[in-house]
Amino acid sequence: MSTAQICRLFYIQDITRTGPDEYAISAMSAIGRLIHGEQHYGGIYTGQTVGQVIPEICGPVPCVIKTNLQDVQIYGWLPIASRRDNLAQILFAVGAWIRDDLDGVLHIERLWDGYTANITQAQIYQGPSMSYGAKVTQVVVTEHQYVQGGEEVTLFEGQSQQGDIITFSEPAYNLRASGFSILRAMPTMPRSRLKWHTYRLGLYPQYPPGLS
Repeated sequence: MSTAQICRLFYIQDITRTGPDEYAISAMSAIGRLIHGEQHYGGIYTGQTVGQVIPEICGPVPCVIKTNLQDVQIYGWLPIASRRDNLAQILFAVGAWIRDDLDGVLHIERLWDGYTANITQAQIYQGPSMSYGAKVTQVVVTEHQYVQGGEEVTLFEGQSQQGDIITFSEPAYNLRASGFSILRAMPTMPRSRLKWHTYRLGLYPQYPPGLS
């Protein structure tokens, strides 16, 4: 009977023999898989919940989401990026953090909103000089949202073949293809064109109480 214990689950990337009985093993954690694995293709989110979006972002990496986060709704756009980068955007938006367990499972939990410690007067260092810039008279937080209604533009025009993935740097809707079929295995013609409508970026200033 083996008495070995699992210290932590890692995913092997490379094994190199360095001697008669020595090997160099390169591996990564579950979070590392989100960085070095396949990309996440993002999209526009219009109220999908954290419980739906995060497992889709994590893909092959198992995750557990705290119940007090699962029903939080997500609005906005995620770009084409690594799974880790898009997950970080979601966690920042909902006030959550991530840790990986010994078995490689990711745990998504709310950030703690308490105080860790009080800083006493004796812990404050005095002496360095500091220069102040212009006085701040107000703070404005600008909320932005992508809304439909932009102009039609041509995203791609040229030759395409089976398996091509056409990407773009901004969100789009109402895609129309000429010369090939979207989400089909084989284009119908050697030359093709893809048109789309852009989103308009609406800005909504949000003033803190007492400011206008």
